[in-house]
Amino acid sequence: MVELVFSWPGIASYGVRAIPSKDFTAVMGVVLTSGLFFVVTNLLIDLLIGLIDARLRQGAA
Repeated sequence: MVELVFSWPGIASYGVRAIPSKDFTAVMGVVLTSGLFFVVTNLLIDLLIGLIDARLRQGAA
């Protein structure tokens, strides 16, 4: 959405252009990069919530 609003070239527009041209390696790269980004982001958020919220710490009574 940001790429569309501000006309910034990015990975999403690259992936969208790769689909009609049947560039499967580019599509796989975009999907892999996006998936890895979401997994790492969710992991970091889970770790930060564990540090911030005392109720979620192990061993807390």
